[in-house]
Amino acid sequence: SSEKSRAERSKKNLHNFDLTGADLKEADLSSGVLIEACLKEAKNLTQEQIETAFINRDTIFPDNLSIVWVSEYEFD
Repeated sequence: SSEKSRAERSKKNLHNFDLTGADLKEADLSSGVLIEACLKEAKNLTQEQIETAFINRDTIFPDNLSIVWVSEYEFD
């Protein structure tokens, strides 16, 4: 989809990016900045993808992903 292509092209900075409805299956989000990004309705997003990206408490995740925060930018 065009959302996935845009995400992959600009993966270094997806700060405050709206990925609502994007199909992220096999998307390489490693080292991507997803701070304050909206991933709430992103499709096929995995825990492994999230763990390789830069996120914070303001990043919005799908309900099926569990994030346990230990600080503003660190999670377990």
